[in-house]
Amino acid sequence: MATLEVFQVIIQGLDNLLIYTRQKDLTTQWIALLLIRAIATARYNISGIRSGSAIGYWQESFGLGMKSHDWEARDYALKASNRIFMQILDQVRSSLGSPEEKNTHVKSLQALADSACSLHFNERPLRLPLASYYSSVGRQDIAKGFLEHEMRTAISLLSDDYPENDKEGYTKIAQILTHIHDDFNALSAWSLCGPNERFNEDGGIQTQDAEESRPEHNIASPKLEATPIAQPAEPMYRSCDGLCDKELTFADSLWFCKVCNDVQFENQCLQKLRDGTLPFYVCSPNHDFLHVPSWVDEYQATGKGRVRVGGELIDGRRVGDSIVPVEQWLDTIKKDWNIG
Repeated sequence: MATLEVFQVIIQGLDNLLIYTRQKDLTTQWIALLLIRAIATARYNISGIRSGSAIGYWQESFGLGMKSHDWEARDYALKASNRIFMQILDQVRSSLGSPEEKNTHVKSLQALADSACSLHFNERPLRLPLASYYSSVGRQDIAKGFLEHEMRTAISLLSDDYPENDKEGYTKIAQILTHIHDDFNALSAWSLCGPNERFNEDGGIQTQDAEESRPEHNIASPKLEATPIAQPAEPMYRSCDGLCDKELTFADSLWFCKVCNDVQFENQCLQKLRDGTLPFYVCSPNHDFLHVPSWVDEYQATGKGRVRVGGELIDGRRVGDSIVPVEQWLDTIKKDWNIG
């Protein structure tokens, strides 16, 4: 069967299911199908088929989910809001239309980000891509303003009496700094997100003094812990959003999207995304990415309680950096964000 005929069958089947779930008042299934229908339209829109507007289906899914008290329906609505947001953001980033139209789109992004906050009790998922946009146009003040709450939350996780949540705090900081294009501090933060050897048995970053120093890296403290002995790479808690089923370890590197919320790829899947050969709808080849090198290599270079700061990127490698105690680096983050 030709591609055009297959697509027609899929679209007809989805439309029949939409009619059925609407008639039977199966709201959650209806919302999910609207989400799928939109993705099919956006990803596989083929010349000669009037399959409707993807954003129209996403908007309907989002609107229904906002009214629902079912957590699954609201989760689908959250996914729909992300798709709508990215569609509008692409229009803004393309600089098409008049300044007035662009300003209208930006206001729509802000309104959508505010609405999406009500879908999840603990997250503000669209704040990251919204901050990414403002950072990309040079409005770092607005970008940081959108994420100040998130940064304060992350810092508080590192300051409480529960060191087992320190990795979560560093992950939040890494995501924030990635989306405001603060690449070097983002790389520093990502390096503190694993492997577990970086942490004490109770989960906190190891920061006590040790005897060995590293003068060749301009270490700021004369007493720091020695470089650890290489160990087999432990499995990573993250997965590639290319759905390649590759079993990632902390010896691998990843590419983190600077626009999407919590999207990352390993090398081959990123290349497929850029080539247009990734077999499903995720992220965009037009987005910017931050390359985070092997956590194992980074840990071998710094040891517990230390982190790289500064430097420059040459051919994808960070050079000219210094290695300092984690607390010293964290103090500079707090100062930059006016967090006491």
